[in-house]
Amino acid sequence: MNEHAELPTADLFEPLLETEFVVRIDEETSVTAKLVEVSRLKPATTRDDLPVRKDPFSLVFKVENEAQLAQRL
Repeated sequence: MNEHAELPTADLFEPLLETEFVVRIDEETSVTAKLVEVSRLKPATTRDDLPVRKDPFSLVFKVENEAQLAQRL
């Protein structure tokens, strides 16, 4: 069984390019962000202390009102 089967993949997000998402900052604050880029990344070298994804990727979102969001998982 694939140990990463439940993790999201680039394949999941690629059809959602140009889709708007609501990003909740906290219980009272949210912003709308458009998915503008899905990039497949080179797999990292194996480390004993961390699990390594075999299919790493990054997502880039654009917000309209110049809100700056912290990078988070």
